[in-house]
Amino acid sequence: MAWFAFDLYLAYEVLGLRGFENTFTKNAQAYLHLSASSFTTLGAFSSSPTGNIALILDMISLTGFTMLTWSATHYYSIFSRKNYAEDLKQ
Repeated sequence: MAWFAFDLYLAYEVLGLRGFENTFTKNAQAYLHLSASSFTTLGAFSSSPTGNIALILDMISLTGFTMLTWSATHYYSIFSRKNYAEDLKQ
């Protein structure tokens, strides 16, 4: 999430991409909140994203959802094996 917060900072500050309907507080906490809310697919934004920033936040949400489902499937396959306890001993 910190990586995505940095990406949002670069997009907003360096590249000049805009896309918030309300005023946006430009500090580290705000960027981290945006990336965390998007990554967890909660979408709890204090400033409504639009345009290019909304597209970036959508991609962060897609990445977070994909990582969540992949890791859940991966851990389920590990822990559902019958010989899991024996695998730990090896």
